[in-house]
Amino acid sequence: MSSVFSQITGFTAGQETGAWFAPQNDFEDQRAYPRILGDFPVAFRNGQGQHCAATLRNLSPEGLQIACNMATAQIIHPAGGRLKGDNQPLLQATMVLPLAEGHQTLSACVRLLHVATTAAASCLMGFQFLELRPKARRQIDAFYAERLRYLAGPAYRYVPPLARA
Repeated sequence: MSSVFSQITGFTAGQETGAWFAPQNDFEDQRAYPRILGDFPVAFRNGQGQHCAATLRNLSPEGLQIACNMATAQIIHPAGGRLKGDNQPLLQATMVLPLAEGHQTLSACVRLLHVATTAAASCLMGFQFLELRPKARRQIDAFYAERLRYLAGPAYRYVPPLARA
């Protein structure tokens, strides 16, 4: 995975600070957390050991959405078809999150939940985080809290999902 990952972890100045709120609509109002939009590289490894790269579109404490080409979509979901039960691929996702304390490599197991094709032969794919390790949970919570604080102001206080339970 290191060869693919090393090729996609470079940030431009715009990418490093390029997170913002997803537009609000009826669907967004039903979500537990707003999505933080971004333009970060993400590396994936599937169950057969194949590697691919995509672009993060948004992140929440519960999951992420990516944009990718059809070749990447085929590596992520080689069986194709409806996403139910055993046909929801599990993958390892790796990305570098820009945090105030420095860049942090996040590695997490994810489950594919949603696929939508878009114009120009590309896909949007939605993933759920699975059984995050404490370090990964802290990284996601820190990224999310920093971006929301930046957008909502210094008085904003983010309460992580585990603290709500």
